[in-house]
Amino acid sequence: MHERFLTNVEWVRQHSADWDLCEICEDGCEDIEHVLRSCIAAKGVWGRIIPHETQEVFFSLPVHKWLTKNMFNTSFVASDEEWPARFVIVCRLIWKHQCSLLLVPEMGPLEDINAKGNRLVDECRRAFSRQAETRCAHPSDTCWKRPSDEWIKVNVDATISTSDSTTSIGVVFHDNKGRWLYGVARSIGRCNVLLAELWGNREGLLHAWSCSYRHIAPEPDSLKAVRIFTSVSTVMKENGLVLSIKRWLNRGWQVRVQHVGHGYNRVADKMAARGRESMLTTTIFTMAPDNIRDLIGEEMVHSAPARGSLVREGVVPFDPGGS
Repeated sequence: MHERFLTNVEWVRQHSADWDLCEICEDGCEDIEHVLRSCIAAKGVWGRIIPHETQEVFFSLPVHKWLTKNMFNTSFVASDEEWPARFVIVCRLIWKHQCSLLLVPEMGPLEDINAKGNRLVDECRRAFSRQAETRCAHPSDTCWKRPSDEWIKVNVDATISTSDSTTSIGVVFHDNKGRWLYGVARSIGRCNVLLAELWGNREGLLHAWSCSYRHIAPEPDSLKAVRIFTSVSTVMKENGLVLSIKRWLNRGWQVRVQHVGHGYNRVADKMAARGRESMLTTTIFTMAPDNIRDLIGEEMVHSAPARGSLVREGVVPFDPGGS
C-alpha cells in the first residue's frame, strides 16, 4: 500500500539499477501491480482462485483500490468468508515466490502457492479460534471495572468500516455506579485505526473538561495509542494530534490512563459504530441509545467493584509533571 516493495522500478528510481523490466516474464515494468497481479506467474495463481465472472474486474482495478477492496470485503470470492486473509497471504507468497526464483534459482520447485495459502489460512483460523476460547475461559478479563468514588471512567474505542474504509470513534462516560453520564460518537473519515484511536482519546479529554469532570480514568483498548500519548513511545512525538492530547493531559486535573482489553470497551465499540452515521460531525448522547442500554445493563451485572486505586498491573500512568 505504501509502495515499499523493492521492485525493479523502485531500484531504478533509487539509481541502484538501470533495468526495470520484469525478469520472469520480460513483459512489462516490474512495479508492485505487475509483481502481484499482471505478471504471468501471478496471473496463473489468481486465475485458479478467482471465479471467472469476477476476473475482468479483479484484473482491471487500479492497484490501490484493488488492494483495499480485497482486504476489506469478499465480493470477488463471495463463497470464501476468509477471503481478506487468504488474499493477503497469497500476495505475500507470490512476492516471496518471485524473489526466490530470481535469488535462489537452484532451490528447485516450490510448494504450490495455492496449497500453501490454504494451509496458512487454516493455521490462522485455528489460532483465532484458540484466542476466542481463551477469552471465553477468563470472563473476568472482559469484566467492566467500576472506578473509585469520585472518578469518572472514560471508555474510548475506534472502528473501521469494511465497506468504505472510513473510521469512527465512540466515547462513553460512566460514574462509579456504572451509570451513563455522557456519550460521544463521531465519524473521522478515512484514516488508519491508530489515528482514529488517538482522535477518540482527544475527544474524550475535550468533552470531559467541558463537563467539568476533574478526576477521570480514560480506558482506551489500543496499547499503541496509549504508549504514544503518554510518551512511553517516541513514535509520532511531533505529531500535532499527539501534542494536542498531551496539552489536554497537562491541564489542572487528575488523569489516570489505563489500557484495557477490547472486552472492556463493548459499549464504546457500539458508540463508535453509531459514529458512522454522523458525517464528520460530533453527536452527543446525554442518555444511552436504545440499542446500547441492554449492553450497559449486562455489563453492570458482571461488573467488578473498584479496588481503591486505578493503578494496577497493566496501567500506563500519566505524570502531569512531565518527568
